[in-house]
Amino acid sequence: MKLMNIEGHLRVSIDNVKPQIDCGKYPIKRTVNERVDVTADIS
Repeated sequence: MKLMNIEGHLRVSIDNVKPQIDCGKYPIKRTVNERVDVTADIS
């Protein structure tokens, strides 16, 4: 895992989070107890 040093703090980068609608402009919607699989690139 690649950590970035920003102002003396180590940070992780989380990109490409899915599912997304219109490049993340809108949140996805689900009903209570409906399963949703979430993926992301973490570096």
